[in-house]
Amino acid sequence: MARIQSLRANVTRDEALQQFKANSLTGLWRQLRLGPLRSVADVYVPFRLFAMDIRNGARKEKRLLAVDAVGGTLDTYGFDMIPGKEAFVERETQNRLPAKLDETGLREVAIERTRRQLYSQGFFRIRDLLSLAYYS
Repeated sequence: MARIQSLRANVTRDEALQQFKANSLTGLWRQLRLGPLRSVADVYVPFRLFAMDIRNGARKEKRLLAVDAVGGTLDTYGFDMIPGKEAFVERETQNRLPAKLDETGLREVAIERTRRQLYSQGFFRIRDLLSLAYYS
C-alpha cells in the first residue's frame, strides 16, 4: 500500500453518511432511484498547490489555490496561507486516484481558474496576471 499525505477532513464520516440518508429530499431521491447505500470508502484525490501573484492596477494580490491533479475538474481549494503540518494527516491506503496532469497542464488549469474568479468579480478590474509559483 502507498503512503499518502492528505488535508484533514472537514466533515466526519457520520456527517457525510447523513447526507445520503433518506431523511432529506436529496437522500430520498437517491434511495428511490439507486436503492439503499451499501458501502462507503474514503478516496484520496491528489491536489497540487499554486501561489498566484496578481497585479490589479497598482495593487498586488497573492492567492493560494490547490488544483486536483487527476483532471483539473474538481473545485479548487483556496488558502489564506500555506497550510502547516497540523493541517495534514498521513495515511497508508490503496484508495487514491493517480495524478494524470503534468505540471504544465496543472499550471494552465490554475491560471484559468484564477482568471474566472477574477473576471466574476468584475471584468475590467484585472489588469495583469504576473506570475505563477508551483508548490509540490
